[in-house]
Amino acid sequence: MEQKKNAQLHAFKENGKFGFQNNKGDVVVEPIFKSHAYYWCEDYLGVTDENNKSGFINSKGELIIPCKWAKVGGFVDGLADVMDDNKKWGVINKDGKTIIPFLYSNPFFKLEHKILIFNENGKIIFMNRHGDTIRPNQLKNMAVFHEGLVTIVDEHEHYGFADENGEIIFPPKWDYALYFDKGYAYVREIDKCFYMDHSGHLVQIHYELPPSLTTKNTSDFLQCLVIKSKFPVSSIK
Repeated sequence: MEQKKNAQLHAFKENGKFGFQNNKGDVVVEPIFKSHAYYWCEDYLGVTDENNKSGFINSKGELIIPCKWAKVGGFVDGLADVMDDNKKWGVINKDGKTIIPFLYSNPFFKLEHKILIFNENGKIIFMNRHGDTIRPNQLKNMAVFHEGLVTIVDEHEHYGFADENGEIIFPPKWDYALYFDKGYAYVREIDKCFYMDHSGHLVQIHYELPPSLTTKNTSDFLQCLVIKSKFPVSSIK
């Protein structure tokens, strides 16, 4: 299984087990692991032993976090999501210390813009890096952050946006919304479609599906938006 090119160690397979060697081909870790993660994350790699328990090795080949978890994710800003034997998810740091308790049966874990996001029983929970709840709410779903905002969906299937602290910036009211890109997000209300900027200003567009935002800079994008929307430049605040 191929590793990232900048990894200091590369996996090899022998007798059905995985080990690791350096760029010179020297064996650093003997082939003792049943499987391993595809990507190195912050110089850590998830590995699974013959007992189907998972942990992490570092870029020196040291088993820095023992194989004792049912499943492990990847490290982001020093934190990783892991599952215990009770199939509950939590978060640990690079010392293996528990940061978020193992309470979540079906989380959608993301570490984005200094906050942790869990999806438990269809409800979104925002936490800080110490495990404190930032803002309990009744949001049903979410996506990843773009330009400091995340798309959220409430129990009525209405779309809005929240910021890095979990505060709702644009309350859910749209029938559909995409993430922000080059300062604008595509939103739709019934049969009316718009591009909305970070101030909430709207530019109506006359087609249901958003165009591909492939221009290389903001000015080109705005000119493209003006042409396609048939609005004068002054309409874009």
